[in-house]
Amino acid sequence: MKSAYNLPIHDKQLFSRLSTQLFLSLTVFIFLFQMLTANAFSAQVTLAWDPNTDSDTAGYKLYYGEASGSYSQVIDAGDTTSYTVNNLTNGNTYYFTTTAYDAAGNESEHSNEVSKTLVQQYTLTASKSGTGTGTITGTGISCGNLCLNKYSAGTIVTLTATPDAGATFTGWSGGACAGSGRCVFNMNATKSVTALFKSNTFTITAKNGTGGSISPVGAVSVKSGSSQTFTITPISAYRIASVIVDGKSVGVVTNYTFNNVKGNHLITVTFKRR
Repeated sequence: MKSAYNLPIHDKQLFSRLSTQLFLSLTVFIFLFQMLTANAFSAQVTLAWDPNTDSDTAGYKLYYGEASGSYSQVIDAGDTTSYTVNNLTNGNTYYFTTTAYDAAGNESEHSNEVSKTLVQQYTLTASKSGTGTGTITGTGISCGNLCLNKYSAGTIVTLTATPDAGATFTGWSGGACAGSGRCVFNMNATKSVTALFKSNTFTITAKNGTGGSISPVGAVSVKSGSSQTFTITPISAYRIASVIVDGKSVGVVTNYTFNNVKGNHLITVTFKRR
């Protein structure tokens, strides 16, 4: 939209070389940021307008208020063509317009008016915890360890926790959700949620007979997908007789490695005299 300025007759001579065209651009009227604070004043907006190219232009003034055509606030923006207005109230509608002025302080008439209704926004913090790994995805969220996003008040957010291979999703914690299903909630306040992942572990049981040792021995916990090596050592006057893994002989070896563990196993070593 474009709006011409018609200066009062007694001002025209003093402001003769100030362009009579000044535009406030809706296309670059951008809502940038809403700070989440405990008080009511938690929003800010940034406006931009087309520059006046006349050499007499010294700067611009930004007017705004909460009623169309009635501007209770005025800001001298200087010679910049954009300005951020702070401490606005979420939920209110504001109306903005601007003027140009010359070095003597003569102002043009107001530009076209633009308005903005400030919608309350809240921050969601999603994080991951536990011994396992996985991802959190959903409305505006796709992350690993920690992610943040802002939502307009009243937005319904749905989050899904997906464990990586070798892990299990055990449930949600935090104020937003509980249980182990999908996490669905209304963003009516600043919220946080944590997805708990547990690494799947398996047990390898190692046993040895008389005449030597296997290390480690006993019940050994191994994370899914990991590897575990066992070392077999006979004592003096003994030698390894057999190494049996899950009921099958793997020969006479001094060490054995379970690779990419995906289940429970048993390794048994016997020795005999030389």
